[in-house]
Amino acid sequence: MTLNSGVFPDNHGPTTRRSRPLPLLIAAAVAASAIGGALWWKGQTPATPEFQYLHGQLTAPPPATGEETAFEITGPSGTQRFTMAQLRAMPAVRYTATQPQLKRTFEYTGVPLRDLADRAGLNGQDLRIIADDDFASTVPKGMYMPYPTMLAYEEDGHEISTAHKGPLMVVLPNGDHPELKQIYAQWVWFSRSMKTAP
Repeated sequence: MTLNSGVFPDNHGPTTRRSRPLPLLIAAAVAASAIGGALWWKGQTPATPEFQYLHGQLTAPPPATGEETAFEITGPSGTQRFTMAQLRAMPAVRYTATQPQLKRTFEYTGVPLRDLADRAGLNGQDLRIIADDDFASTVPKGMYMPYPTMLAYEEDGHEISTAHKGPLMVVLPNGDHPELKQIYAQWVWFSRSMKTAP
């Protein structure tokens, strides 16, 4: 199975010097404004609003004999390893978002990256998310501190299948935040681990 790197093809046509109608110019200006606004996170300390949680911390079961590690986080105090059941016991958020490669909308459930980073002493730092095939992408602090960007383990009430980029995938709340609609590379599917970005 080939992992899409999150780099999407350029679908724009050839450049032309013809003057464009006013409605197109207005639309382009609005799009540029949205994309430009989404870049505010670079080099700034973002706000940390309260998230609307589906549930708080539940009792986390100890790993069962032979149970595989689903995700690991490396921080200043070492590496923490979590099973899928332990991830499901962490505080969770749920919202609707459109998966940019599948071009389909799902209701995702998962753990906010902000909560995962806090557990490992990485809160407020840019995060490096690594996939099963070693593809890696940096999630800037401004993409997960003010937004409930999550490590999703569920879509539409079911486990995320490998065909839908599971079992774990970084999901951005692009349904509620239009400024995130043009962000693709941070949707890391087949997610395996997290550490501070270099």
